[in-house]
Amino acid sequence: MDPSAHRVALVEEGARIASLPADELAADVPTCPGWDIEALVGHLGGIHRWATSHLVAGVDGVRGRERPAPPAGASILDWYRESLDGLVAEIDRHDPSEP
Repeated sequence: MDPSAHRVALVEEGARIASLPADELAADVPTCPGWDIEALVGHLGGIHRWATSHLVAGVDGVRGRERPAPPAGASILDWYRESLDGLVAEIDRHDPSEP
């Protein structure tokens, strides 16, 4: 998959996650035993923020930084959207051929 296709998938699938109904956050995730949707959204948003921090800092710039916990409840969806938007914006600032 070329970088532009990865970006499209990130945006499309991220939008699906961000648009989940808040009243379904407590539902189980069948493919992740012991996880509910809220935990999965928090995990994905955290990964987006982690990836963004690496893009901002460069290959040698990020080591052992703390990642704050995502908010609880319905506000996690807005937090996730901010995480996704930040990652996409940072990806757009870089040439795909950069290390």
